[in-house]
Amino acid sequence: VVPSSSREHTERIGTLVGARCMRGDVVLLFGGLASGKTCFARGFVRAATGQHDLSVTSPTYALEHQYPVTLNAHHNAALEHQYPVTLNAHHNAALPDRHTAPTMCIVHHLDLYRTPPQWREQQLQRLGIPGIFSTGICVIEWADVLQGSPSSPSSPSSPSHLPDAYLRVDLCD
Repeated sequence: VVPSSSREHTERIGTLVGARCMRGDVVLLFGGLASGKTCFARGFVRAATGQHDLSVTSPTYALEHQYPVTLNAHHNAALEHQYPVTLNAHHNAALPDRHTAPTMCIVHHLDLYRTPPQWREQQLQRLGIPGIFSTGICVIEWADVLQGSPSSPSSPSSPSHLPDAYLRVDLCD
């Protein structure tokens, strides 16, 4: 548990996680309205792409925004210098080694808030779920929508259709 007291701090936590991401990473964001999901995602995407001034907004109506990213040793070293990890050793040990990441992929920023139950399966398929979990980097707002969908696990604790490793982030107002 890493407490956050502001939007800026929540974005910074997203930055720390995004600076260490690699292909196949999936971050599931849970929380109510205005709990900080987009703030976390903004920091995550900016760090993953190395563009600290990138405009990152919630894809509420579009459902997805894509950001191309080049992950290579030079890029990773620059990001780690710009965004040094300051979480405790326990949290840091759980983060993957960025230097093994492939060179090109897409960061998929998804917002599943506006996926009505009657169209949910079709929309998830159109977004490429679950295929994009292994081919890109995913940060998913309103990840609770994935629960109970045939394309996703029945609960976040049993990741049968998600990668073996994913990060669950619970944000509270």
